[in-house]
Amino acid sequence: MIIEIKPHSSAANENRAVTAVLDLVKNSGVVDKVDYISFSQNICNGLIAANPQNRVAYLNGNLSPEALNADGYWGLDYSSAILKANTGWVQSARSLGLTTNVWTVNSNADFDYFITMGVDFITTDQPQLLKELLSSK
Repeated sequence: MIIEIKPHSSAANENRAVTAVLDLVKNSGVVDKVDYISFSQNICNGLIAANPQNRVAYLNGNLSPEALNADGYWGLDYSSAILKANTGWVQSARSLGLTTNVWTVNSNADFDYFITMGVDFITTDQPQLLKELLSSK
């Protein structure tokens, strides 16, 4: 299960959102089944500070794999444009033990590009197209 916590108007509101989401996840008994994502570095850092075992991936694309690793992130979850502009980041992330997700990929050419690059996950609006491509390999 992936939970995205959206950025808020202030750090205080983001911190309240982190606390509320973590309480909900704990009370629902799904702590070990949840991955967290956010465009907010403050939110991500709050999730990691609350429990370094939380699986947190950053969405914004402005931090290198090395910076994410140093801050205790589980992975990166960047747009296809960011990963195309920083072609070494997937390999760097994988060598550091970070997971890699790319979004939103909808063409066979891009599917092939990111599969060859070695991403762990692909976010797509075309799951059937990706399934067919993977089945043909």
